[in-house]
Amino acid sequence: GSTLNISMGNLTDHESGLRRVEYRVVNSTSGATIRNWTTVINNSTPQMGTFSRSRSVTVSGGLFPWNIRVYVRVTNGNGMQTVDSVQAVYSISNPLNTQQMHGNLNLTF
Repeated sequence: GSTLNISMGNLTDHESGLRRVEYRVVNSTSGATIRNWTTVINNSTPQMGTFSRSRSVTVSGGLFPWNIRVYVRVTNGNGMQTVDSVQAVYSISNPLNTQQMHGNLNLTF
């Protein structure tokens, strides 16, 4: 299989802090889940600051980057969630910005 490197960086919420960050990997052609929601940050109480996490996922079955979509779900200290996704076409950088939460998502195959 191929290795998909997922880098979630500069994740922050200056108002209420971060409680949880999760990611999910999906075959965008069939809709099948490659990796279900997986927690990379889980704070029992919201944490202030800027956080970064990286994970590697082995993708089998002859999938190409354009067959893969990565979702990131961020929960802030007030329980508000932001979900964003990007297609894994070669190297990609995508801002994960809402009114309060900020960060970026980088993918490399």
